[in-house]
Amino acid sequence: MLEDEVQILENGTINGHVCHSLLSPTVGPVRTRHRVRTSSAGRGHRKHQQDVVQLGPYGVAGQDVFGHDSTSIFVADGHGKEGMHAAHCAIRLRPTIDPLELDRDIKGVENSVRAQIMEGLSVADFDYSGATFVNMTFVVCGSRRWSVTVNVGDSEALLIYKNRVHTCSVAHNWDNQKLYSRYVRLVPAPKVVCYNRWNASKYRLRNADGAYRPIMMYDSAGVNQKNALFVSTLWKRYPEIRGGTQSVRAFESPHENWGSCVLLNGRARGQNMCTFGDCHERSQTRVPMDMVHVYIHEIPANETVIGLVQSDGISNAFSLQDCGKTAWSSTNAEQYISQILNARDDMSVAMYISEPV
Repeated sequence: MLEDEVQILENGTINGHVCHSLLSPTVGPVRTRHRVRTSSAGRGHRKHQQDVVQLGPYGVAGQDVFGHDSTSIFVADGHGKEGMHAAHCAIRLRPTIDPLELDRDIKGVENSVRAQIMEGLSVADFDYSGATFVNMTFVVCGSRRWSVTVNVGDSEALLIYKNRVHTCSVAHNWDNQKLYSRYVRLVPAPKVVCYNRWNASKYRLRNADGAYRPIMMYDSAGVNQKNALFVSTLWKRYPEIRGGTQSVRAFESPHENWGSCVLLNGRARGQNMCTFGDCHERSQTRVPMDMVHVYIHEIPANETVIGLVQSDGISNAFSLQDCGKTAWSSTNAEQYISQILNARDDMSVAMYISEPV
């Protein structure tokens, strides 16, 4: 199964510029009727409270809040003392999209959606808690179909069709060297970043020099290669963290996927560069409100396509190929999530299946 991802071009901002594209060309006569099925499911981890499983129309799994309607699927992954409440509030970021406008002006719709999300982010009042947010809206206008994805934080969005998994989200975390490089270049007094919370929170681990100092991720030359090699071989002593602190996914660069955190006043803070909430951290790091990605993907009229949005409890347990194969063989979100065993965090997923009639 092939994997690809949303293309981000430099445009002089931290956010970058997202390329909108056609998933693949339409082959044969265009079919104008499509059937859409949406579903969502979640499972809380024992480390979080389990007594709340529903908030109004939305499902709850620990600190995850998730749901679906006839045209949208969405997930918010909360963290901090008020994480579930922050996730519940983040769900309200779901944008309104006019199909006729999308048919005429894709860039205009992107700007409109981003403005809606930024307005919601600006009124979040959670100082020390927050939530990711990912939403995928399925839009139809005549024979044309689009999937409009909104991405804040590190929850994941995927489009799956034929033998391809297309990643429609960008993890807004400090591991992402391209995002961090933009941050250093464009933000006054950027903060330094350390790996995970080692030696800057509850963890105590000797670094590559044998000291108990924070293990820094970047230096003036970019990624600190000595520390990158050190954390990437920790699994030899601690087999349970092979590949990273949580994920089963393997990354090309050894510094990735180690849950890096910004270092504020000697303490390691959140792993996400951009979230709904975390107002105190955002004010200190000065990450701007427009750190939002909106990706508009046109779907060929004759293809069956599956859309997935999911919290990192799932993306830490499933490779992209696992996600694609499992989604393609599942009829709904509950069946999809039931195949993930021994999860290390809350899990939530929402799915749509669009197929020509």
